[in-house]
Amino acid sequence: MKWLRNKLQAWLGVHDLEAENAALRNEIAMERTRNDQQRRIIEEHLNRMRKWTKVDVDVAGHRRGWNTVILTGVFRGQGFVRFYDVKAEEFEHLVLQLREMKRFAGLRVVDQPIGMKGGAFDLRRAFEEM
Repeated sequence: MKWLRNKLQAWLGVHDLEAENAALRNEIAMERTRNDQQRRIIEEHLNRMRKWTKVDVDVAGHRRGWNTVILTGVFRGQGFVRFYDVKAEEFEHLVLQLREMKRFAGLRVVDQPIGMKGGAFDLRRAFEEM
């Protein structure tokens, strides 16, 4: 009976399929390992970029100038934090420049007043409500 089963398996090519299946499983395991390594490397680079590069802009009028830009990050290997009070025209130029950077730089919102949508709000209306 065993010889009949062996003959049928040989005729159907079961042994070849089992060998091919084992080879494919081995290939899948190797690809998973390679994929995990690549994912780990990419995540390390992304974490390094997140740690070292941040640009935050704060617009508030009390206790300082109307247009304050806060720049944080690592510059020449050292922590860097600077607050810049700029004129309205310069601030408008910076906002336009930062909007262009949005395509390739991360954008974070820190302290967003109620009613502020899309990073802007109507300042005239805010004063009318006071």
